[in-house]
Amino acid sequence: MVFPLIEAFTFVAGMSILMSGVRMFLAEITAAFVIISEKYIPGSRPALDVPTVFPYAPNAVIIGFISAYAAGLLAIAIMASFPSIFPVVIIQLLTYVFSQEVQLQYLAILQEDGEGLLLGHLLWDYYLHFYQLYYIQFMALLV
Repeated sequence: MVFPLIEAFTFVAGMSILMSGVRMFLAEITAAFVIISEKYIPGSRPALDVPTVFPYAPNAVIIGFISAYAAGLLAIAIMASFPSIFPVVIIQLLTYVFSQEVQLQYLAILQEDGEGLLLGHLLWDYYLHFYQLYYIQFMALLV
């Protein structure tokens, strides 16, 4: 239990370092895009992925990853506790954290929704764990 928690904090620290590099990279690529787009596609705007907003809410990134970790542990414990209901235990991948969890955390902080900030994302992560499990069971019925 302690090792994954330490690794989660190590990951968050690594993300902070990574995001400083992303910030520098985006500053360069956006400037290059503007120069090219003015010539070939006037009036266009660059579309950037969601991790570009991470530097604007670093606390959201930390809270998002830690709440995803806590909800993941809770979902795994529930699945392991009831083997008759859940025949398999699914351990989530990290990709959904980038695509959903941290984005929602960022939006909640922007809306200043402190009351449901942590609990809402714990429930959302819990839902994502069990949604995959039911989806796998449903697909097994179709085969």
